Amino acid sequence: MRKFLASLLAILISAETASAANSTNAPATPVFSRHCRVSGPDSANNAVVAAYAEAALTKSVHLTGLMIRQELFPPIKIEIAVDNDQPEQRVTKLQNMADGLLDQRIRMLNPAHADIEDFLEALSWLLLNRLAVQAQTRMTMPAPPRMPEWLSVGLAQNLFSQYPLRNRQVTLRRWQQGRTTRLAEVLTWRLLPEGRWTGKAVCGTAVEWLLSQPNRTTLLAALLARTMAQQPITVEWLAQRLPNTPTARDLEKQWDLWVLHWADAVPNLGTLTRQQTDALRDVLQIDPSAYSGGPSSNVRLTADYLIEHRQEEWIRRLAEQVGAALPSLGLGRPLEFQQVLASFEQFFDSIADASSHNRLARFFHRPPSEKKLRSQLAAAQQQLIALEKTLDERQRYLERVAEKIQQASATNAPPP
Repeated sequence: MRKFLASLLAILISAETASAANSTNAPATPVFSRHCRVSGPDSANNAVVAAYAEAALTKSVHLTGLMIRQELFPPIKIEIAVDNDQPEQRVTKLQNMADGLLDQRIRMLNPAHADIEDFLEALSWLLLNRLAVQAQTRMTMPAPPRMPEWLSVGLAQNLFSQYPLRNRQVTLRRWQQGRTTRLAEVLTWRLLPEGRWTGKAVCGTAVEWLLSQPNRTTLLAALLARTMAQQPITVEWLAQRLPNTPTARDLEKQWDLWVLHWADAVPNLGTLTRQQTDALRDVLQIDPSAYSGGPSSNVRLTADYLIEHRQEEWIRRLAEQVGAALPSLGLGRPLEFQQVLASFEQFFDSIADASSHNRLARFFHRPPSEKKLRSQLAAAQQQLIALEKTLDERQRYLERVAEKIQQASATNAPPP
């Protein structure tokens, strides 16, 4: 998983080269993944795009706590095409109702020049619309929902860790220069222009703030339901659903504090919150169907289960894939978190090495014992607990600082 972003960048170049050799631009055999169907001139490139899309969708589950019910929808169709006579790139998202089903597509023209963030934003918009559809109770609906793009762009900007880090810096710089953006204004951005501009960084920071709330899953579900009912999302409505913000004015103050607190955050932990450690804990509750070759099941497996069944070949393959996926959680994160990930990665690598069917290999190689595996697991878990304790202490400190600032602001504020 950690190589998906680099691989996608590589195929955006190779896709154009492949198509230049194939003047007909005839599509290769489509590649199907869990939620997507990718068609384009090269099957290998299609497979990488499908894997990258699935990685992004998995990230969204970790962030929001909401999972697509796959059986309700046909695959998202991702169509890749190259036109050598039209050098500009374009990523287009489309959706409509077809025979009562939600038909969703992403079209990538000239991917060698494409902006990967445009692709993520299109995918996030389709994802949120799916989540809204599956939550509604009506038997039929005349048209699919259309999520406001401040929300879908904001979600896309939080899927991979390098984007929030950049967005915080951009947004904080704007605030420090006196160019603040009220949350009430952000909530009106239903349509956003293509490309990179600072408003999208503000969307990313705003959604990161909403996803940092303890009730983030309930909050996001309420946002989807509100949009599905074609009702506006306002600061007054949002204030009633966040803790300690009884009024729109309180909500705007908390929004300002969220942006400004990045300037005072401890530098080496400033890019890490419980959101990331919670995502790690979610990955450690292993969903076999999320990995290649894993059985479809609603059952989540624990690390202890893998130890007990380490002699089974599919368990070893599963452990290898889980271990390979862990480093991607640490991209752009501080060393403290990467060390925790490395400890869990070592544990899963040991499970993958637990035995061999080759007698000669077993003679010369002794797999890790159950005692050693449990010792590795316990050490990694203790590191995670210690890091979570540090993050909780930091958050309590920032909350105390925010409370003092809010009290001082209320004392000095003019009468309403």
